[in-house]
Amino acid sequence: MLASGAYADDACRCKGCGCKGGPGWRGPDGTCVSKSALATTCGSPAGAPCKQESATRVCFGRQSALAAPKPAQTQ
Repeated sequence: MLASGAYADDACRCKGCGCKGGPGWRGPDGTCVSKSALATTCGSPAGAPCKQESATRVCFGRQSALAAPKPAQTQ
């Protein structure tokens, strides 16, 4: 049985800028800033007046089991 793309995405929650692949910055108007507008809106390097969120996508159930494992950290 195959799950549709819409059903699979229902298992994932996205809150904040950056969880859908964007640069992860919220602009002064309260919306997420696109990669193409990052330097214009937030400066170069990005900073004030924007706020970095770098939100991650959180998945539950089968969707999280299908995600690639994170590499082990060595010390």
